Amino acid sequence: MTWFLCIIIALVLAATFVVAARGGVTMTQAYDDRRDVTVPADRALRADDIRDVRFTVGFRGYRKEEVDVLLARLESEMSVREHASEPAARPDGDDPTAGHDAY
Repeated sequence: MTWFLCIIIALVLAATFVVAARGGVTMTQAYDDRRDVTVPADRALRADDIRDVRFTVGFRGYRKEEVDVLLARLESEMSVREHASEPAARPDGDDPTAGHDAY
């Protein structure tokens, strides 16, 4: 009788294993279901765009990739704006900002 119970238990465990393993079918591919940080790509960023940004919260804070992408874009746009706003040198060589304090 003991052998019979052991065989029944082994068969139940084997059937449970086969069902749990789904007959050898692998798990489906995981997909990224996080929302993207949405900032307009077709125009320069404005203060309202930055104010409205919300990053996805990860295990230890914000997702580093999202923050890095936004900071890189801000840096490139700000450097373009800075270069565009620099005063052009006068043909006579005078610097229009010479002798003036930046205060």
